[in-house]
Amino acid sequence: MSALDLCNGTDDDCDAASADGSEDAALGQPCDNPADSDLCATGVSSCSGGALSCSDDAASTLDLCNGLDDDCNGGTADGSGDASVGSACDGPDTDACMEGLRVCSAGSLACSDATGDEVELCNGIDDDCDVAVDEGFDLSSDPNHCGDCLTACSNLCCSGGCTASSVTNCGACGHACVPGMLVITELMIDTSAVNDTQGEWFELYNPNSWDIDLRGFVIRDLNATPNTHTISSPQPVVIPASSYAVLGINADSATNGGVTVLYQYSSFALGNSGDEVILDAFGVELDRVVWAGTFDPLGASKELSRNHLDYLLNDDTTATGFWRAAVTVFGAGDRGTPGAVNDCSL
Repeated sequence: MSALDLCNGTDDDCDAASADGSEDAALGQPCDNPADSDLCATGVSSCSGGALSCSDDAASTLDLCNGLDDDCNGGTADGSGDASVGSACDGPDTDACMEGLRVCSAGSLACSDATGDEVELCNGIDDDCDVAVDEGFDLSSDPNHCGDCLTACSNLCCSGGCTASSVTNCGACGHACVPGMLVITELMIDTSAVNDTQGEWFELYNPNSWDIDLRGFVIRDLNATPNTHTISSPQPVVIPASSYAVLGINADSATNGGVTVLYQYSSFALGNSGDEVILDAFGVELDRVVWAGTFDPLGASKELSRNHLDYLLNDDTTATGFWRAAVTVFGAGDRGTPGAVNDCSL
């Protein structure tokens, strides 16, 4: 039986002309370099210096997160060699905060961030991690954050400084108090669904292109000893530009007939047998409505025509004027359009 020439540095077949290992069965077979960490036979065995060697370099094939056995080792988890696994990541929320870690799931990378949106606050911190600090806050005119995030004003914020509302800054920076600045547009005088003491209210309209903060404004009537109320609040009482707002005797919509009230007044009521509502601002009368006892229907507001929202045109409360009883049912069953465009379109 012929001796095979193995790769061992010995002339096993006694034939000096044949190369060492020329008949070794392992020669030319796939092999894995034992110096790398994978088990992939990506090299070929050769005979060198009397010993078998493998052409597979020592570089390890890492197991990436791709659903494949990259390192040819069934004992390692998919993605076990992926550098991205375990790195910080941001989930599918709207902030940019890296609050999760990348994990390998079903052959692809996923982020463990299951937190909600981090909302930017006005606090000198980049809460939503978008590199910008306190973005979205108007530090020049926001009375809650005037000039900086820590300064809250009891009244107006003008050009980044707290400013008292006055006849020259009439609930808005740089706008003087003038008649007609606000218009009384709806009166709920005689309620049916709830008691008058719970459900009375009146509506104001802001015809301007700027918001108006009502703090410091005065509601009054013409009684010998006037009923008056000065609007006061730690928070702005704002009627947005070109918008309606309701002031009422009761701000609880569960007990006031279902009305959303911007501001609850006291020491003031709307008389069923005739009365007045006068709105003053720092000594300037902005608007007034005076009515007789026949003006107010039971269970319905009186509305100023939506085509005549003017402080002079609301003076005539007789049958020939621009006031009519509301027809739209709201809340607990009375009729009116509190805080919305009026029904009447004379």
